[in-house]
Order: sequence, then C-alpha cells, then structure tokens
Amino acid sequence: MVAKKWTVEAVNARLKAGKVGVQVLQVGNRLRLQATLPPKPGSSRDSPYQQQIALGIYANPDGLEEAETRARELGVMLARGSFSWIGSGLGGTSRDWVERYKAHLLKNREQMNDGVWRQDFWNPALKWLPQDAPLTSEAVIAAAQHYRVESRARQLCLGVLKGFCQWAGLEVDLAPYRSTYSRRSIEPRDIPSDAQIIESRERLARRDDWLWVFGMMAAYGLRPHECWAVEGFETVEGVPVVSIGPDTKTGARIVRPLPCAWVEEWGLVQGGPPLITVQRRKQYGERTPRHFKRSGVGFPSYNLRHAYAIRGSATYSIPVAIMAQMMGHSPEEHLKTYNRWITADTAHQVYLAAIRRVSEA
Repeated sequence: MVAKKWTVEAVNARLKAGKVGVQVLQVGNRLRLQATLPPKPGSSRDSPYQQQIALGIYANPDGLEEAETRARELGVMLARGSFSWIGSGLGGTSRDWVERYKAHLLKNREQMNDGVWRQDFWNPALKWLPQDAPLTSEAVIAAAQHYRVESRARQLCLGVLKGFCQWAGLEVDLAPYRSTYSRRSIEPRDIPSDAQIIESRERLARRDDWLWVFGMMAAYGLRPHECWAVEGFETVEGVPVVSIGPDTKTGARIVRPLPCAWVEEWGLVQGGPPLITVQRRKQYGERTPRHFKRSGVGFPSYNLRHAYAIRGSATYSIPVAIMAQMMGHSPEEHLKTYNRWITADTAHQVYLAAIRRVSEA
C-alpha cells in the first residue's frame, strides 16, 4: 500500500479527485481552508462567495492530515446544504462573533456607541461567554445562567443573548432558563412620609443642584433622568406647572406639584440640575441614587416618586387616571406598581377621612 504524501499539493490533488469542493492553503507556516461559502452574519453580501477559514494548525504532516479531514467534513456539509458558520465550529471563537456583532450594531443602530455597547450588551450578557472558545449553544446557556433565576439581571441577560443568537443564526432554546422576575416579586417598599422626606433632604451635601434634583423628584414625582429634561415652569392659576421634554422614557408631559408649598420653600423654580456629562439619559438615573446614598439619604431615590404617587391618590384623592397621566404611564401601571405599596396606616387614615366626609355631609 502506497503511503499518502503530506504536502499541500498532494492533499489538494486528493480533494480535487474526490470532488470535495474545498482547498487547503498554506499562509506562512499555518494552514487554511478555501471554499465558496455563505456570507457570515452581518456581512453586506447576500450570496455565497469564496472565503478562507483559518484552522490555526501548522503546515506539517500531522497538520496537513487534520486539514484534509476538516476539508472533507466541510465538503460534506456544503454538499448537503447543512453548513452554518456556528454549527460547523469554523466561524471563530465567541470573541470573534461578539466583535462582529458589535460592529454590526455600531453600523446599523442609531445612537449606538462604545458606551452603549458596554452598558447594554457586553456587561449584562456577552462578557459571560467563553471568549477564547468556539461559540456553541452550550456556551450561551451557561452565560444565561450566570445570574439568579429570580433576578432582573437574568431577564436582561436573556434578552441580549436572544438577539445575539438570532443575528448569528445559532438556534438555542432559552425558554427553560427564563427569569422569574416581575415587579410583583419585589418586596414592598418602605415609602417615606412627608416628614421623613423633609428630614432626609437635609442630609444631602450642601450642593444646590443635587438638592434641586431631590426636590423635583419629591414635589413632582419625576424619574431621576427627567430632572435633566425639565423645559421650564409655568404658573397656571397659582400652580407652578413643569413641562418635561420629549427625550425621556415616556415622552413629553405636564406635571403638577404635590404639595405646592415645597416648590416655593425649596426654590425649585429658580434652580436646576448639576452639570454632568453622560452618554445616555440612563446614566442620570444611575448617578442620582449613588449620590443620595453617599449623602446619607435614608431610602432609595426612586422612593420619592413612589411617595408622590401615593400622596396624590391617598392624601389628595386625585383620580388614578390623572395621577398616571402626570407620572407618564398608564392607569393600569399606576395601580400595579404604586398603589400596592400603600401602607396599612395610610389606607386606614384615608378610610377615616372618607367616613368623616360622609358624616359631615
């Protein structure tokens, strides 16, 4: 039996004789495969064209034997029409796929930049893939399980991975690993009373700009990032009404204070937010709670918004539809998210006030 020759020419002669449709190339001291292949995900091409695949193996007899085997495997997949870049294991490492996905998003998404990439794609999900190993469904499933099943982080991670896999053409069933997180799973919040809000305001560092943010969240129930979207104040029948611009989570709207006294006492009409540089409005919402916490405020900053919602419904008896409109969400969202945190004491006081009104009528 004649021993096989292990040269590039001999290997390619055997592949040609077998009508494999794949060639072996030597580039430097490494080997590659060359064939007519479908475009990689994210490519601007829409039909197959000749491409090379780096095998990462040396051009020695053992390497040439491995290259011939890989070439024949690739030829079978192409003949059957079953080739996919991920399924073949020839599309590169997870790092390669992630870098191509990043380039795709930067090119095709509006308001996309490196900061958005890190915050919304890399940090929540894609950095948990094994960067130097091939991209597989098992690797994606392992990344999906990095966070606790009941966490919001798991929910965000799966959303990113789902979009990434759809783009890459990798079929992965992530349904068994979905998060059980929901707003209803959050523990009831300890909503501060008006007296506690006034006391906590004094704990803030004596910077008028951050005091203003605190005051706007307390008196107008704004989301943190909306404090940087205030377009102005207008007095309507003695009420200092605030206009929120369109570049917010729920768009432009008009908001009225509860109570009005805080607007004057805290000088909110004359103030403004701190001048800070961010790449996205979401970062305003991240910096605000950090500053409040460092300054010793005794509750999360968002609780000021919750307190505003409950104050409007329980203390001022404003209809849910009107409160929801001022807060920038639906009546259903208002009831689901806010009213369920009304304390038993607050509910009892509202009940007694209603009884008194009927009795005095």
